[in-house]
Amino acid sequence: MATPSGIRPPPPLNLKESPIEGWKLFKQSWENYVVITDILKKDKKYQKAMFLHCITPDALKVYNTFNLAEDDTTELQDIIAKFENFIIGETNETYERYKFNQRNQLSEETTDQFITALKTLSSTCDFCDCMKESLLRDRLVTGIRNPETRKKLLERRKLTLQDAIDICRATESSASQIKEMDHRQTSSDTINKIVKQPSRPSKVHPTSAQATCKFCGGQHQFLKLKCPPYGKVCSKCGGRNHFAKVCKKTQKKPHKAAPKVRNVETDSDSESSSDWMNSIKGTINCNMLVKGKPVAFLIDSVASVNLLPIKYATHLVASSTKPLRSYCDTIVDTKGISRQVIKNPKTGKNYSVEFVVVDNVCQPVIGLKAARQMKLLVIKENNFEQVASLANSAIFNGELGSLPGKQHLAVDSSVAPVIMPDRRVPIAMKAKLKTELRDMVKRGIITPVEEPTPWVSQLVVTPKPNGRLRVCQDPKYLNKALQREHYTMPILDDILHDLSSSKVFTKADLQNGCWHEQLDEESSRLTTFQTCLGRFRFLRLPFGLNVSAEIFERKIRELLGDMPGVVCMRDDIIIHGTNQQEHDENLQKFMNKCSQFNIKLNKEKLELSKDKISFMGHIISQNGISTDPKKVEAIVRMPSPTITKEVSIHHGNGPVLSTLHS
Repeated sequence: MATPSGIRPPPPLNLKESPIEGWKLFKQSWENYVVITDILKKDKKYQKAMFLHCITPDALKVYNTFNLAEDDTTELQDIIAKFENFIIGETNETYERYKFNQRNQLSEETTDQFITALKTLSSTCDFCDCMKESLLRDRLVTGIRNPETRKKLLERRKLTLQDAIDICRATESSASQIKEMDHRQTSSDTINKIVKQPSRPSKVHPTSAQATCKFCGGQHQFLKLKCPPYGKVCSKCGGRNHFAKVCKKTQKKPHKAAPKVRNVETDSDSESSSDWMNSIKGTINCNMLVKGKPVAFLIDSVASVNLLPIKYATHLVASSTKPLRSYCDTIVDTKGISRQVIKNPKTGKNYSVEFVVVDNVCQPVIGLKAARQMKLLVIKENNFEQVASLANSAIFNGELGSLPGKQHLAVDSSVAPVIMPDRRVPIAMKAKLKTELRDMVKRGIITPVEEPTPWVSQLVVTPKPNGRLRVCQDPKYLNKALQREHYTMPILDDILHDLSSSKVFTKADLQNGCWHEQLDEESSRLTTFQTCLGRFRFLRLPFGLNVSAEIFERKIRELLGDMPGVVCMRDDIIIHGTNQQEHDENLQKFMNKCSQFNIKLNKEKLELSKDKISFMGHIISQNGISTDPKKVEAIVRMPSPTITKEVSIHHGNGPVLSTLHS
């Protein structure tokens, strides 16, 4: 739409969405239109009609409520003032400044968009001219999303608004450019990886700065921190700072090297299978000889037939009667059936394989049945059966375990009993607390107490991540009276040494560890505690007692400590073996013991038949033992200590990791 002057009028005034912002933009556009068209030289009736023509029907309804005179005496400025008062009203300076100070950069908002929004908000805050730029600068620094950008801004001692804008724009622009460059490099690397298939690894000529390392067997600068095995334990000799493949010590008990691909095996005795088997983006390829010439076959564990392009087929023995469908359910044109003799160049064995011959150009495919017969693909069915049997085992039913016998807690008679008053809990927690207490009574963990008891402790309630409550007692005074067994707890070094030569691991967690141990009547009365529902006492060994860890550790070691391939520490248990068969045998014996002694395990935390697990701040794998990166990162991120207690925390973390870096 254009006016008689040929100049497009401002966009219609929209009062439905953001009326204040819409009015401000419309007013600004209208003032520009007035100047360009020189509309003020027209009569009042024309000015009024043109203005009302540029607003929406909703805005026109608002105009009709102003009760202005219908004659030509009404000034256009009076109409604009009426709209201004209706839409904006009296500006609340405090509220406008509140909106300004609360404005932060949005997730998809650019720096320029954020600055524009801040300047728009500041226009209604009535900031004085001498402070406006500094306030905009401060809001920009505190509201910018990128912490690295904020750091750069804070590093500038004298920062102006324009400096802050330039830094934000430069950082945003460079980040976008780096992201684009990384994306292009990644795409290039991916293409090269798929297209280039060298038959043998390229040789890298060592230089003075880069030579073959005797500790890892690779090539890098002679710096110990750049050497991958630095700080790790050799799985062959138990020594440190070198890999097993370059270990020079005589191995006491020979064992087979771990395969690079866990679900593929061959009869080859070669040291490496990388020249005939590659895994790229989840596919497995192998080179086989057809009529004496190497052909790269794709091993497809989903394919029910073997596929061969017609150029490799010597003759057809039959026509194909069944339609051949691809994974996307399209019909593939077939030429017939051909039986070919293919040879595994590594084992020297010949195989007579039936192929479906196709005319199109594609990679030859070996299906599941043929791949298993040729031992190119091995599916360890016993593992699947094992997982299924474990999942249905009674030791994972979530019920409370019960170790044999009942535990007695020895008390120093010279310590006077203490009765503590009830510790109040927030009203918002009371309903959940009552539910949790009733559930613990139902499960046989606690029981109500009505008769007098010499010891009464207070209640401790903490929320769990799943929304439930963890109910414990505060045995502050009871711990002073309990007599400890002073049982020697195992240290991490002993356990890690036992695991150094293993290749397959299972990590199990005892369900509610200490609650496996039942208390006798006399000891149970010592654990009485106050709640909003009255007094209760524990029927099971509670967490928090200074004797609980020693009692539980001793009992578990008495039952499981002599088992081969099983190590226990607190409520974590690791079952391990030097190969899959040994691991499975140890695991089965462990499961039988758990069933025999009614030990319950946490199904959610079970890590079954892994080649790498995390344990007590370390990563244990078939390559040895190394520090858990998450543990290191947590220590690095810890703030510098400011009080004595924080210094003790830092010192306590040191010995855990120092064993691998001594």
